[in-house]
Amino acid sequence: MAKAKDTDWNNADNGGESTDESAAAEVALKGTGKVSKALKENLIRDKVMELKRDRDDDIMPDFDLDSALMDTSSSKKVFTVYGHKNDAKTTTAMGVAKKGDKVAVLSFDLKSDRPTDLDFIKKSGVDYKVFNAILYLDKSTPDLYQTTAEKTYVFVLKLLDGIKEKYKPDWVIIDGSEFLNKILEQVMRKRNGVMPYQGVANQNIWKERTQYIDDVHKQAMDAATKGIMYTTYVSKDSVVKDGVVVQQKDMPKWLGDVMSQTDVIIRVITDVSGGKTEYKAVIESSKFPREFPPGEYVITNKRLYDVINK
Repeated sequence: MAKAKDTDWNNADNGGESTDESAAAEVALKGTGKVSKALKENLIRDKVMELKRDRDDDIMPDFDLDSALMDTSSSKKVFTVYGHKNDAKTTTAMGVAKKGDKVAVLSFDLKSDRPTDLDFIKKSGVDYKVFNAILYLDKSTPDLYQTTAEKTYVFVLKLLDGIKEKYKPDWVIIDGSEFLNKILEQVMRKRNGVMPYQGVANQNIWKERTQYIDDVHKQAMDAATKGIMYTTYVSKDSVVKDGVVVQQKDMPKWLGDVMSQTDVIIRVITDVSGGKTEYKAVIESSKFPREFPPGEYVITNKRLYDVINK
């Protein structure tokens, strides 16, 4: 019977590890002498695991298990409040906070301060601070639009950092998230040499806009102690059956990956009848059903928190 050659090492099962790691393990074990094939396979696997541990330790030399524990007692919440124009989206979002809370509102439409003049908002016991998030935005020319959009993106990140340091808000409201979306699109275009209204040949760069949205989301979450809220318009989702659209369903005009982050979805509806206007907040879904139970709530001249907890 022919003796096993050195090349038999290359025939050993590497247990699904990468070729480079297995090869390195084989080289390291060449001097072990003639042993059974099964033992060789085990030696290779052990050496591969050792090499991988060394690599991982280089990437993360300091590991602390406890640092990964989540404090579920103070879990931050993400709300998306959506509706048509003039449906009181901002007022509804402001009404989520309870007495004693501090709320920082980033206005992307320069209309976020209007609800603060309402009596039931003034008497709420909530401290609202409204900030102009588009202070540096200039859309007068395409070039200025892109240049100032990038400056606005940086400004928003710095603004959130400053709000955290000075005001330590419980809630941050991103008011007019669809406008933020357009601003970050221009940042993406500018950094990739694409004109403001030019077609995008490389579809992969849209992922870059999502990255910028994630940056703002993370910064807002870091600034708030209780959570953040997004206000946005209504979009349509098609329900297709057998290749035919059978239904158009209202849904939020989502901002990037915010849909996957949202815990509570609130639809605001304006009902005008008999010369009277009634506002309703419909909690369509909630991961916190005890605090924010799904259902329909009449919020005319009232804050949502007060209506839920009456």
